[in-house]
Amino acid sequence: MINNISSWAQGIVIAIIIGAVLQMVIPENKNKKYIKVVVGIYVLFSIINPVIGTSFNFDDFKIEQYMSINETNDEKSNSYEKNVKNMFQGKVKKSIKNVLNEEGYDSEHIDVKANDNYNIELVQIANVQYNKKGKSIIGINKVDIGSGSNTEKEISIIDSLKIKKKIAESFGLEENQVEIK
Repeated sequence: MINNISSWAQGIVIAIIIGAVLQMVIPENKNKKYIKVVVGIYVLFSIINPVIGTSFNFDDFKIEQYMSINETNDEKSNSYEKNVKNMFQGKVKKSIKNVLNEEGYDSEHIDVKANDNYNIELVQIANVQYNKKGKSIIGINKVDIGSGSNTEKEISIIDSLKIKKKIAESFGLEENQVEIK
């Protein structure tokens, strides 16, 4: 027991001597305060070494609990990526709807497929009709009296190709990446 205390005291004295010598040898500059901190920590560990012991039992640290935290973070990250992708697709759909409206058309069925790098792979537009408020209203809507239904005039193939070209140009796509049904 006395040997342990004497070796502990010798360790403290050696740590203090090494610290004092380092402080005298190191020139005055902005890094000196950091070196003093490191020396102070070294002396502190020399003092508390008997309390904490020289060996650590790593079995007390359960790596599984940290793995589950990482899995939770991965799930949150995936959820975040999914939300960003959905927001991107929503903005593109809205932009496509604006392009359609500018050309005098409307559609409630727009689908955008994008890859993980947010590059648009495919745009599908269904049920494109002439916009009631747009500049390209052609023909008269058929009205069935008594049934209350109002049928929109379908667009022609030429109009469909015109829309396809306009959307492809607006979004930097190939025309085969735009489908109009």
